Amino acid sequence: MSPPIIQSASELIGNEGKQVRIYGSYGIQDLGGYAVKVKAANGSWKRIRKIAYIKLEDGTFIELKNRPDDEMKALDGHRVVATGKLIIPAEPTAMPIMARPDPVPTLIEIYSIQPQPDEVGA
Repeated sequence: MSPPIIQSASELIGNEGKQVRIYGSYGIQDLGGYAVKVKAANGSWKRIRKIAYIKLEDGTFIELKNRPDDEMKALDGHRVVATGKLIIPAEPTAMPIMARPDPVPTLIEIYSIQPQPDEVGA
């Protein structure tokens, strides 16, 4: 059975923790002078200054965890399908309301990101 296809925020519901296929536009957020620490595949820690994401048709962003620089350069601005495990973080409750970041749906355990034609199914 193929993983469910996600193209809008409404399709995220009920798919948390499952293998899914995310369709949308690949993009990169440059953190400027800031960096985020992430755990590398070998268990060491590294700092990243860019975060990859897929923007769905309705404007929802899905973060892609820890993507290689060559992939980001090659796919930036292109329509893609990414296959991996969907995680939707819980809202933090120990912070004041104004300081709470919105939980960002995230794709982890990514095993495939492929460029796609302009229209799904084309």
